Amino acid sequence: MSSQRFYTGDEQGLVKVVTITEPIVVKPKRVRRNQPTPEAPPKPVPTVETWGVPDRERAIQLMCWDFEKKHLAVARKNGLVQLLDPKEGGVVVTEFKHTLGKEGKVDTVFVGLFANSESIITCTNTGRLVVQSIADQSKTTVLEVGKDICRMRVHPREHHIVATGGKEQELTLWDLKALCKDTTEEIPEPAKKGKKNNKKAAAAPTPVPEKKAGGAEARYKSKEILANGQLFKAKNVKNDHLDLRVPVWNTDLQFLNQYDTSRIAVGTRNHQIRVYDLKGGARRPAIDAEVGEMPVVAMTNGKDGSEIVFSDTVTNVYSVDTLTGAIIGQYKGN
Repeated sequence: MSSQRFYTGDEQGLVKVVTITEPIVVKPKRVRRNQPTPEAPPKPVPTVETWGVPDRERAIQLMCWDFEKKHLAVARKNGLVQLLDPKEGGVVVTEFKHTLGKEGKVDTVFVGLFANSESIITCTNTGRLVVQSIADQSKTTVLEVGKDICRMRVHPREHHIVATGGKEQELTLWDLKALCKDTTEEIPEPAKKGKKNNKKAAAAPTPVPEKKAGGAEARYKSKEILANGQLFKAKNVKNDHLDLRVPVWNTDLQFLNQYDTSRIAVGTRNHQIRVYDLKGGARRPAIDAEVGEMPVVAMTNGKDGSEIVFSDTVTNVYSVDTLTGAIIGQYKGN
């Protein structure tokens, strides 16, 4: 008898483990005439295990498995990030506290979460990306990746490659190694007074990001220079039929290949699925397709890199071909 286990987090700060056992398949026996039909075996009832105490201040905003799939990472409303041990009933292995304030009238929330055996990476909608070491809690790196971020994803194998996107924030690939190096560089001594020194200081060359494996290369047709740590920054699509600028609002994104960083799918608030191919050198999407009529909320990879599954604001779940942009099918029953 096989079973499936699902982990959910809610607004009351509870983690629930739902275990669904598949029913036993029994071959029907032949029944003679005038004999009662044997009753079917009862269907197994799902079991629910609850971790934690109800507290809305500890509402769960994001959950994910760590890279080794040994612990469950949880990001809460009060800024607490925890690693839970599922074998011990949700015992907290380690936890970190982040300060979440308000950006005007908008609350600061987590929009990205990733964990491996070395560190936990989080990102908020204000663009504050934090790399927290698990072994040494005093070792923390804070980076800024822009405002109004809606989603941050870490590449499943190249953990130093991070993708971000949001409201008026185009898809951007970052190299955490380069960003961390920039934050730890020594501050240069101030130049002495004089025109010669000032000219030398002004003429300092802008660092160019190195080429990375997997196709994440900074090859562009335009002359725009990338900021420190950036590997790629997308460009907005062409104006519409009225020659008006198309608004940018990326809600979610996914790397399409765990062995390559060159193909990325993005979902938008304007019910679009866009696929970027970094190997081609173009900054605009290779595939730009409208899907459905409602904003894209969440995305996940399908069976392979040629399929993406997404949901919208009215619980529709669709499957899209990332090679053509066509809808393959819809999942019913939600």
